[in-house]
Amino acid sequence: MKEIKFTPKFEMLQTVYHLTPDSDAGVIIDVRWSKGQGTTYLVSLGFNADAWCYEHELSTEKVF
Repeated sequence: MKEIKFTPKFEMLQTVYHLTPDSDAGVIIDVRWSKGQGTTYLVSLGFNADAWCYEHELSTEKVF
């Protein structure tokens, strides 16, 4: 089987913000890659609130 290597833009447990204006901070808790969707991140946004996000939807800086 051919090995595929990828380097995610964000790291596990890194604090990130969604591109929606004035979003709360979240923490990366899982990363996955697929040929069809690229890199996606599971972001914990609070108690019982997790969301899968595409790389282009996340930033290390808060969006206003």
